[in-house]
Amino acid sequence: MVGCGYRSIRRTRHADRVIPTNNPPNWMTTRYPDVLPMDEQCQIIRPVVRGHRCNNRYSLRMLGSKFVEAVSQRNAKHPAVIGWQIDNEMHYQECHCDTCNRAFDAWLQKRYSSLEEINRVWGMVVWSGEYSSWAEVTTPLGTSKPINPSYLLKCKRFCSDSVGYLLGWQLEIVRRNCPGQFVTHNMWQFRMKWATTCYPSDIQNA
Repeated sequence: MVGCGYRSIRRTRHADRVIPTNNPPNWMTTRYPDVLPMDEQCQIIRPVVRGHRCNNRYSLRMLGSKFVEAVSQRNAKHPAVIGWQIDNEMHYQECHCDTCNRAFDAWLQKRYSSLEEINRVWGMVVWSGEYSSWAEVTTPLGTSKPINPSYLLKCKRFCSDSVGYLLGWQLEIVRRNCPGQFVTHNMWQFRMKWATTCYPSDIQNA
């Protein structure tokens, strides 16, 4: 917490509340299996210790929003709570489900005027890689090597922005219910698999 300027939080008197959306419980993944991510072989990644979620699924946002809303409202005026930590050691879990593929296409369409522009800028003419339909543009499926580097870079940036999206809606709820309290996130320095440029600007790092 020193990085946030909080040098003397006494453990017995004050605390920051942690929102554990990084760990979907078993009941959630059983009732809402679509929150689980899908690997490049189109196989569902089963629950592990943590991080088993698709950052773009509506079910995750629907259930996560209810949880964040309830926790932040319940603890907003608790005298021992002086701040909030959103999630934990965020990294992107690459997901290749239909939702992520549609979201990737929408993400690209905001950045390129047409498939023709993508073909030109990415150099897709190499090895006959041109796209003729958005249905052909997917996240990297299978284990085909090598992969066009421009395409792969955009996939990574999309995943990073998905992390920013996940943090963003949680931040919005906490800010609304707990004005004036600090909001932070703990980062695993040098090991994070996402671009911090997508990081919400008003979250303090810990």
